[in-house]
Amino acid sequence: MTLAAAMLAGAAPARASDGAAPEVECGYDKGFYLQRNGGAQKLKIYGYMQALWTGEFNARELETNEFRVRRGRVLASGSVISTLGFKLQVDFAASNSLLDYYLDYRPWDAVGIRVGQYKTPLGRQFLVSTSQKQFVDDTIATAEFKLDRDIGIMVHGTVEEGLFGYRIGVFNGAGKNARQDNTDFMYVARFEVAPFGPVPYAESDVKDTRAPRLSIALASAYNTVDVPTDSDEGTVTATRYTMGGELALFWRGLYAASEVFWRFEDPMTGPGVAGLGGYVQAGYMVLPGHLEIGARGALVRENMDDTGDDRWEAGPVVNGFFLGHRLKLQLDYAALIDEDPQGADALDHRVRLQLQAVF
Repeated sequence: MTLAAAMLAGAAPARASDGAAPEVECGYDKGFYLQRNGGAQKLKIYGYMQALWTGEFNARELETNEFRVRRGRVLASGSVISTLGFKLQVDFAASNSLLDYYLDYRPWDAVGIRVGQYKTPLGRQFLVSTSQKQFVDDTIATAEFKLDRDIGIMVHGTVEEGLFGYRIGVFNGAGKNARQDNTDFMYVARFEVAPFGPVPYAESDVKDTRAPRLSIALASAYNTVDVPTDSDEGTVTATRYTMGGELALFWRGLYAASEVFWRFEDPMTGPGVAGLGGYVQAGYMVLPGHLEIGARGALVRENMDDTGDDRWEAGPVVNGFFLGHRLKLQLDYAALIDEDPQGADALDHRVRLQLQAVF
């Protein structure tokens, strides 16, 4: 049997003619794979596509009406040896953007070292894969306060079978696929407690979790960034502190999560600016494993000293799961309010329909 045929067949690993196990096994298990030595050395290739329609309108006119491929990603992951893993992720729908590329040395569950480019560990919703979301995309709060992917080194691990986890990293702070733009690093730390057992980094209780799974986490970050001046003419260097706290619960078809963010930017040449934001989100499987309804609300206040200048988001979602997150259809609506200190608040409406297929 040829290698290609064996991978397409995928039902079981190929066997040598004399009945002995072959040196290399191949097949399909949520992705095509090659492995040897019982999986100690493994390469797995998979991907997903999200086809999205978006309609945006206000009281006067239709502003957006478009189809697009929101994401078209290919991933390769696996292990060189049992304790050294790797991941590579490219998004062909975003100008062939290289998203993840890292090595992860994990000799023990309690201690691992990751080197390369990956998501910085602040904000649960950001850390959840975009293929595992309850809504089509993140809330406005996550979009405002997340740190994005970055290049650096991180120590991470879990103890007591996932009861406690941590991630502590040092990064350039310049963002993904970017060289260091100053002489200061960004420092990020995340600590998580899961009192009832490990909690997956996913949204929607597709597996109908029978026993409750609760995650409580705190994270903080320190970085040096360029921020706009008060007159919006040029930028000034500022020290940025970001903190986040979160809860997430899976239980009998219910998924609920909430996060609060706080940020302080100190330009050292004038008064600092404190910002606040957060969201509450929940969904329930009315047809276990297949049909979910949910809702969420979010708030962003970029400057706590400014009143009447908040941004709000609220709306429902309906999800149809045909093969779990691997094949699903999502329909969500959001009312987006942009307050104006002079009273000229703007209200926009957004409707999105997205089909996702993981292969």
